[in-house]
Amino acid sequence: MTKENKVKIYHLIILDNSISMSHLTMQTIEGVNAQFESMRSDVKEFETQEHIACLVMFGHEVKYTIWKQPVSTLEDLTNKTYIANGGSTALCDAIGGGINGLRNEIVEDLKNEDTKIFVSIFTDGQENSSKEFSKTDCKELVQEVQETGQWVVTMVGCEENVFEEAESLGISQGNTVKYARSAVGTQVAMQHLSRARHKMSDDLSKGLYDAKTTMSYMADTVTPTSTNVDPLNPNDILITSNDDINITLDIGKVDDVEDQE
Repeated sequence: MTKENKVKIYHLIILDNSISMSHLTMQTIEGVNAQFESMRSDVKEFETQEHIACLVMFGHEVKYTIWKQPVSTLEDLTNKTYIANGGSTALCDAIGGGINGLRNEIVEDLKNEDTKIFVSIFTDGQENSSKEFSKTDCKELVQEVQETGQWVVTMVGCEENVFEEAESLGISQGNTVKYARSAVGTQVAMQHLSRARHKMSDDLSKGLYDAKTTMSYMADTVTPTSTNVDPLNPNDILITSNDDINITLDIGKVDDVEDQE
C-alpha cells in the first residue's frame, strides 16, 4: 500500500514539564519512550496505517518539541530533552495551542473521515498560568473536535480533582484517569495510555472504530498490566471514572472491573 493510501493517525502528546514533575523525571522519560515504542510497534503491526507524532511540553511556557514527525523517525527522550523546570502550569495554552494548531495544519487530511487523532494530556497539576486560552476556550475546542468522531482526547492526572478538572476542559470521564504520585503510578499511567492508543489502532484495523466509543477509551482499557508492584501498598492505585461508575484498581492485581463498582 502506498503512503498516500494509508490511514493517517496523529498522536498528540501534551506533557507537563513543570518543576513539580522533577522528582519523577526518569519515570516520565521512560514512560514517554515506552509510548514511542508502542507507536513504532503499531507502525509495524498495522501496515495500512501511517502514524505521525507531536509532542508539546508545558510548564510556564509551551514548547512544540516534536511536530508532525513520522513515528518511525522518533528519537527517545533523554534528561537533556526533557527537563522539568517550568515554574508554573500553562495547561490550557498547551491544550489549546496543540489541538488548534494541529487541526489548522491538517485541514486536508481531516477531509478524509478515516483520519484520526489521539490526544493524551499528562500532568500532575492544575492550570494556573495560561495567557492565550481559558478553560472555556479549551472546553469549546475539545467538544468541537470530539463531535467530529475523529478525535480522542484523554487526560491523565494525579490531583484529587482530576475528574472535575478534565470535565471543565470538555474531556469525558471515560477518557480520564487518576494516577498515584509515585514512580509506579507514573509507570502504570503511561502503560495505560499506550494500551488505549493501541486499542484505537486495532479497532480501526478491524473496522470496529465507532465514534460513540471514543469517549471511553481509557475506561475500556483499565485492566493494569504491571506486576512489579506491591499489592498491599495503598498508594499504588489507578483510578478511572466512566459516567456512573468509579473504579479503583490495585495495580498489583488483575481484577474484574464489574466487581469494582
